[in-house]
Amino acid sequence: AEIRQEGNKLVLGATVRHYQLEEDPLIRQTVPLLAEVAPYIGHAQIRHRGTVCGSLVHADPAAELPAAMLALDAELVAEGPGGRRTIPFREFYLGYLMTTLAPDELVVAVRVPIPAPGTGWGFQEISRRHGDFAIAGAAVLVALHLDGSVSQACIALTGVSGAALRAAEVEAALAGKLPTPEVLAEVSSQVADLVDAETDLHATLEYRRQVAAVVTERALAMAVKRAQGGQPK
Repeated sequence: AEIRQEGNKLVLGATVRHYQLEEDPLIRQTVPLLAEVAPYIGHAQIRHRGTVCGSLVHADPAAELPAAMLALDAELVAEGPGGRRTIPFREFYLGYLMTTLAPDELVVAVRVPIPAPGTGWGFQEISRRHGDFAIAGAAVLVALHLDGSVSQACIALTGVSGAALRAAEVEAALAGKLPTPEVLAEVSSQVADLVDAETDLHATLEYRRQVAAVVTERALAMAVKRAQGGQPK
């Protein structure tokens, strides 16, 4: 259950629980995106019993933490009879409830790079009720050049495909641009093309595409505001 900093990375042990993301001062100071995501995870009872690594390995495509870890370029530490190995999050998910973890391996920790000072963060999701899995959600990091243009954007989505999804095309479209409301709306609309989820009892495909664009725009606006030194409303 240890939470510690190793150089420029935050290390969360295998039994760190969801509620600790919101309450631990080291997490709030170094990787505030995780603290922002935590209240969206189920309800208080769930957050006090469920573990961070357990959620990541379960690989639910509508869970919040996989998207946050994707945006942060985190990595998992897995261990089994063959020894210990590190798995980048970008290579971890294969599809619906499927990962690259071997049957005889356990995840023993997750390592999260600490964003550079001045990096803004944001998370938004829409669900039918508070505590439900997201119809669509977006975890975002934004860093700015001195002239105010975007030097780097990291955008990861949940609820829109068979696994958490990194929106690399949208990130590239935002890089180098001034993050005006018009630009954020324009690039966020491109997220709709990435949605690959079947219509289900929660939402139609068309509605989920609209929601994905909306939450991305909102999360980007939050991250930009923080990168500029302000606080989102």
